Amino acid sequence: LASGVTTLSDFHQTPESWQPRREWLSQLVAPRVLFAARMSTPLGHGADWADQATTKWVNSPEAARQAVRELVPYRPDVIKAFTDGWRYGRAAENTSMDGETLSALVQEAHAHRIKVLTHTVTVARARIAAEAGVDVIAHSLLDGPIDAATVAALKRAGTAYAPSLAVYEPVRVGEDPAKVAPGDPLLASRTRNFANAVHNLRKLHRGGVPVVLGTDAGMTGTPHGRASLRELELLVEAGLSPAQALRAGTVDSARALGREADLGTVAEGKIADLVLVEGRPWRDIGAMQRVRQVFLAGEPVFEDASRVHSAADSALPNTVAWPPPRPLPGPLLDDFERPDQRTALDSLRTGEADGG
Repeated sequence: LASGVTTLSDFHQTPESWQPRREWLSQLVAPRVLFAARMSTPLGHGADWADQATTKWVNSPEAARQAVRELVPYRPDVIKAFTDGWRYGRAAENTSMDGETLSALVQEAHAHRIKVLTHTVTVARARIAAEAGVDVIAHSLLDGPIDAATVAALKRAGTAYAPSLAVYEPVRVGEDPAKVAPGDPLLASRTRNFANAVHNLRKLHRGGVPVVLGTDAGMTGTPHGRASLRELELLVEAGLSPAQALRAGTVDSARALGREADLGTVAEGKIADLVLVEGRPWRDIGAMQRVRQVFLAGEPVFEDASRVHSAADSALPNTVAWPPPRPLPGPLLDDFERPDQRTALDSLRTGEADGG
């Protein structure tokens, strides 16, 4: 919220957890969260944990249709299909979702008024996504330059593009450039991929494909909030105007998720999510780094304390939030402060969200 993010999509929770999570979130001062159902193919990307409670496995059109029907009672906000089984070139290409299965998935989802996003990172599979009628491609096309026919196919399908440049930047948000060795093969790979990502974003934007804001926040080097602000800057560096980048993060994203009726613009009858910044971000996107106040559904939820209190009062925190957080009932499960870096249940912790 302190970064001005008032709505986000969570791509990592089991359907059984959505309702209790929605109830829990309604008691917190937090952005509204849209929950995504996950689908992949057996052994494909996104199905890394052999856990079909989290990710449904489908490998035929009928399996895809049935999986969508099984998810409907849980009220998913969107569906994310992992269509690239190759795991960025580190696994065989025999686990990617075929076009017929993806098309059936999209048709069934649309019949239930559910938008479909795909994890798509190659040019060839972007064409398959367009032909299937996918609503949003999440992540960049990284394997090479996009061709005019694929750009035209995506525009014709009305598919939006969320390049998540922040997660592909060679040195990511919060990483220390001094600790990245110039000859590191990982850095060389990141640099190649990022160059393709920027090139393809420019071609898609100029070709009339809607660009929306996504970050893959939660992955290494993409902290929540800060990554969104960095993504806005990267969109501008890639050729969007500051005003177009703001649209990508507001009205265009709302439309891509089917929420344009109540979110995305300041208008009578819509939810009053307001972000006040110092400066003119439609001219200088860097002004978005100076968030001064945030309203969520008309309620003030963040204010930069430096604008309210004297800077000489060092006892005050840098920020304040309303309303004050509610006390939690009962003992904490974990305070994350054990000196041996283990949890209160004596288990190991992990800082890596991708089990692949």
